[in-house]
Amino acid sequence: MTADMFFWVPVLLGASISLMIVYCRGKSITAIQGIVLVAWHTMFSFVYLKYSETNASDANGYYLKGLLGDIDWNVGTKFVYSLCVVLVQTLGMSKLSSFMFFNLVGIIGLIFLMKALTEVWPVRGTYLDKIPVVMLFLPGVSFWTSAIGKDAPAFSGLCMLCYGVLNIAKRKMLITIGLAAMFAVRPHIALILISSLVVSLVVSRRDVSLVSRGVIALAGVAVGVFIAPLALGYVGLATDASIDDVADIVEKRQGYNLGGGASVDIQSMSLPMQMITYMFRPLFIDADGAFGLIVSAENVILIGLFIMFIPSAIKCVIALPSLPGRFCAIYLVVGLAVLASTTSNMGIAIRQKTMLLPALFLLIAISERWRLNRKRNMGGRPQGSGRLANAGRPPTGWYPVYPRSGE
Repeated sequence: MTADMFFWVPVLLGASISLMIVYCRGKSITAIQGIVLVAWHTMFSFVYLKYSETNASDANGYYLKGLLGDIDWNVGTKFVYSLCVVLVQTLGMSKLSSFMFFNLVGIIGLIFLMKALTEVWPVRGTYLDKIPVVMLFLPGVSFWTSAIGKDAPAFSGLCMLCYGVLNIAKRKMLITIGLAAMFAVRPHIALILISSLVVSLVVSRRDVSLVSRGVIALAGVAVGVFIAPLALGYVGLATDASIDDVADIVEKRQGYNLGGGASVDIQSMSLPMQMITYMFRPLFIDADGAFGLIVSAENVILIGLFIMFIPSAIKCVIALPSLPGRFCAIYLVVGLAVLASTTSNMGIAIRQKTMLLPALFLLIAISERWRLNRKRNMGGRPQGSGRLANAGRPPTGWYPVYPRSGE
C-alpha cells in the first residue's frame, strides 16, 4: 500500500491535473477552474471508494475479479474484468489506485465534454454563460464516472464522439477511439451510436461532401454489420431474432429488480412516460434518503434545462441540416427509448444516464448558438458588433457563425 500511495496515486492524479491544465490553456475556462473540476470529480471517487467498503457495489466485484480472475478480452463486463486484472495483477495497483485509474478515464471524458461545450456555447456576458459550468459540475456526471466499472469508459467514449462530430473531417481518429471505448464496455450502445452517425450523415447536407458521406456511411454500415452479432448476443438475442424475440427480451428486462426500493413498474407505462421516468426520476416525492435527495435536486436542474432549451433544440434540428445537431438528436431519441423501455430499476437508470447526458448537453449548446445567431441575423444587426460579437470561435466545418435568415 505504501508503494502504491507514493507511486500510482500521485502519477494518476498528476496526469489528471496535467491534462486539464493543458486543455485549459488559451481556452475560456481557466486552469484554476479546470483544477477545481478535477478535484470535484476526484472527491466523488474517494466518496465512492468509501461507500464500497461498507456496501454492496459493482466496483467491489470488478476489483475482486482483478485479484483472482484471468484475462478474457471479450466485450462488456469481461472487458472491465480483464482491465482490472492488468491493473491489479500486472501493475500491482491497489483498490485505491484502481479507482484513481478509472477516475482519470472519467476526467478525460469531462475534458472532451468541456472542449465540445466551450467550442459551441455562445459567450454573452450573462448568467446563461454559466450553463455549461452547471452541466459539468452535476454530481451524477462525476460520481458514476469516478469508480471502477463500465461507466467511465462509456462516458469518455461518448464525450470523444460528441467532440469529434463537431469537425468530423479532422477528428476521425477521435471518433474511432470513442466508438471503440463504447463498444468495449457496452456494444449495444455502440451499435446505436454508429447507426445514429450513419443516419445523420445521410440526412445532413453541409458538413461533408456527397462522396465523403457515401464512403463514411458505407464504412459505418460495414462496421455495424460486423458488431451487430456481438451487440445482439450481449443483450441476449440471436442474429436471426424475430420481433417476438425482441418483445420477449424487453418484457423480461422490464420485470428485472421489481420489488426493490429503487424499482418502478414500467410495464404499464407508455413509451413517452417511460422516457420521462428514466430521465427525471426520482424526484423529491419518491426520493429515498440523502442520496435520493441529491439525485432529485439534479433531476430538477435537468428538468429546468429541458424546459428552457429543448423547444429551441427541436426547431434547430429541423431547420439546420448539420451533422452534430442531428446526430445528438437521433442518438438521444433512440438511445433513450431503448434504455427507458428496458430499465425498471431507477438506481440503474440514474447511473446509465451518463451515456445520454453529453449528447443532450451538446444539443442544447448547438441549439442555443443557432437561436442567437438566427435572432441576430433577423434583427439586421451587422456582424462583428454588439454583445454577440464575442460569441466564441465558430466550430469550423459544421455551421456558419451567422447563418442566413430562416436557416
